[in-house]
Amino acid sequence: LLRKYPAETKSRFDVARAAFEQADFSRAMAESNRALQIYAASDPERLRMARYARNAGDLERSMSESEFLLNKDPQDAAAMLQLALAHAATGRLDEAYQGYEKMKEEGTYAALAQAGIADLDLYRGQFLVVEDALPEHIQRLAAEGRREAAAIHSVELADSKLLGEDPAGAALAAQGSLDLADSIHTKIAAALILVEAGAPEAALEVAQDLALSTRNIDRAYGQGIVAAHLRRTGEYVEAIDLFRQALDEADFWRLHFELGRTYAEAKMFAEAFLEFQACEQRRGEAAAMYLGDMPTLRYYGELYYWLGLAHEGLGMSKAAK
Repeated sequence: LLRKYPAETKSRFDVARAAFEQADFSRAMAESNRALQIYAASDPERLRMARYARNAGDLERSMSESEFLLNKDPQDAAAMLQLALAHAATGRLDEAYQGYEKMKEEGTYAALAQAGIADLDLYRGQFLVVEDALPEHIQRLAAEGRREAAAIHSVELADSKLLGEDPAGAALAAQGSLDLADSIHTKIAAALILVEAGAPEAALEVAQDLALSTRNIDRAYGQGIVAAHLRRTGEYVEAIDLFRQALDEADFWRLHFELGRTYAEAKMFAEAFLEFQACEQRRGEAAAMYLGDMPTLRYYGELYYWLGLAHEGLGMSKAAK
């Protein structure tokens, strides 16, 4: 259709969305850009472009599209979110905080704004702040029937517990997230925490469901969950093979990060360094890695530890510091 009617913008919008959902972020951005050249007045497509560009690593374009929309409507909470995520990805954390705080005034985005603030707090290592604030938010959101928002906060609470070396608390919060979640991406995040916390049973059930999906991105994460379990049980060769298979299905930041961790734990530091280097270069994707807009910059903070470990293993002591 596009060969016959190159100016048919709806088809280009659809192709861009399909490419994004296949984790082909550069193609998504290119198709969206062609469509906007023909139909520049499409504000919804500009919003999608802000997301595509951030994931493709063009943070300046992501910010410019978000700012364009906010100049037209300063109360556009969806554009505020994309700008806050881009600010977070570029290290402009204070501006990201300010964006999330302003979003809290917009009812439909208030819970996601709070998730963004908690994500930045975790990135900065402020675990106690997160653990003091989130339980009340989770309880209130669940009582209001906003199960997905409560599930996202529960994932953040679980991550905080895990990073604070409380695996039992992490497993409890992650299981709570799994029980509440509607989004498959939230379930994936919770499942990976359960595996890391040493409570893999429910996580492996999620992996089995994902293995039956017709979507390659779901199958990839299903393989990733099983591979993470194999790593935790010390089966590094099998875990590495399965992570590689997952990456053949979908080229996601999180899968590169987990493969790098597996190499590092297996003391294959050169291979680990290459995976972590790829992650370091894809900061825009790390800001919200699950294709939706759940903030996840905290994992980029964790990357520094693993990258330092790989440097140390390679004898690059100055870089490790």
